[in-house]
Amino acid sequence: MKRLLIFTLSCMIAALPVLAAQTTITQEGAFDRTVRMQINDNFDELYNVVVDATQNLVAKAASFTLSPSADSATTNLLTDLNLTTPVDTTGTNTHRALNIDMTIGNATGGTNVATGINISNITGDAQVTETALVIGTGFDVGADFNSPANFDAAVTMTGDLSGDGGDQFYGFLQDQVASTTVGITAAQCGKTFVSNSADVMTLPEASTVLGCRYTFVCGTADDFDINPADGTDAISTVASITGTNTTTVLAPSAGDAIRCTDIGSSVVLEAIGADLWASIGNANGIWTDVN
Repeated sequence: MKRLLIFTLSCMIAALPVLAAQTTITQEGAFDRTVRMQINDNFDELYNVVVDATQNLVAKAASFTLSPSADSATTNLLTDLNLTTPVDTTGTNTHRALNIDMTIGNATGGTNVATGINISNITGDAQVTETALVIGTGFDVGADFNSPANFDAAVTMTGDLSGDGGDQFYGFLQDQVASTTVGITAAQCGKTFVSNSADVMTLPEASTVLGCRYTFVCGTADDFDINPADGTDAISTVASITGTNTTTVLAPSAGDAIRCTDIGSSVVLEAIGADLWASIGNANGIWTDVN
């Protein structure tokens, strides 16, 4: 059972919820108190409680530790914040479960870092899936950044990435992949395939990857074939320009592959219909229609 521990300091009465059997108070200064509480028999929580010059009760740095038993078959929480918002009917109302308010001092020297929330490095375990931060569903906005965001590791996205038409997207290298005989996947959209031998690469079914774009480049003088997924998918008109400024226009039939054999030849294909791949711009080098 929780009880109230009452501090009577000058003209002020402050209340802290504690378990009386686990509570000790020691004098640290004129208005300092240290309160150690054992909560749910799971972890220690150390508060340094200070009364400031304006008679306000101020909590200083706190330390939390949790060491649950193995195989507990439950969700172990170091701490839990629960906010239930009221049924507001008027005005501008802001409700925050956690607010961090920082004031940065005007440092005059040294190498200084100020961090609102720091999640330290860990040593991973093969039997554990480690996630530093999880944001659940239902939010209108999962994360709202009004300051720049830096990512020093790979980022995997399964949703759309959109802009407002006023920003730039730059500083990225095209991801190059050596050609293989394995079918191309939707997850490889945007990649550049460079042949390193005689290979036949098969496009995915166009209807399943609408808007997906691939770049193909002959890295060797070997036959490099790009093949539709089946006999109904087609690669549309391909206009290739040779070194003599001669334009060759191909009109492959459904199911036909296209082939390059000279180093540096390239073509960009994008899925634009249920069974159609379009050549984006002119192809470079010599391309031929092969069945």
